[in-house]
Amino acid sequence: MKKVNIIAGMLGAGLVISLYANVAQHSTVTNQQQIIQSAQKKEKISASELASIKRDNRTLKTQVDSAKTTINNSGKSSTEIEFNNVSNDFLKSMFTYDSKSYEQRKDKVKDLLSDKLFEQYFPKNQFFGDSNNVTSKLDKAQVYTKSLQDSTMQGMAVIDYESKSGDNDFKKDTVVYQLTFDTTTNKLTDVQNLGHVMKGNNVQ
Repeated sequence: MKKVNIIAGMLGAGLVISLYANVAQHSTVTNQQQIIQSAQKKEKISASELASIKRDNRTLKTQVDSAKTTINNSGKSSTEIEFNNVSNDFLKSMFTYDSKSYEQRKDKVKDLLSDKLFEQYFPKNQFFGDSNNVTSKLDKAQVYTKSLQDSTMQGMAVIDYESKSGDNDFKKDTVVYQLTFDTTTNKLTDVQNLGHVMKGNNVQ
């Protein structure tokens, strides 16, 4: 009888231990699921916060660019402002391209150039193809007004840009242009490449 009681006691203890283990295991699984769910929620929140930050950055950049334009145009006549705007649009279009967008420059600058200057850049019946795997991007263009005589305004542009061929790294370069602008048509009539500026040189 004692043996039966001992065996029953052992079975009872084993059952308790088994139940406890199951409960503990279930609790552990539940905790892990809660941790995973919490992490997923945090990840969603982080993605939402990141998207919000990106939106704020874009808004801030727009405001900064607008402020820069206002500062750059401060104290300038409407003719000088038009000269700056046309020149910057022209330079951005000519120095920003890749193989796919190379020929699109033609349409972008058509209304910015006189017929004669446009013909110099893009002769009729001439196919330009692509950029031969060259990619270029404009970093900065600073346009300075030099003189105004009758309806002709002259200025200079200091252009910082980067270009690369194929999978090679981008290389920075700086070039100076002389620009001539017709104030009656609001178009560039002449563009002269004055040469490259060596790194470290300052153009006043």
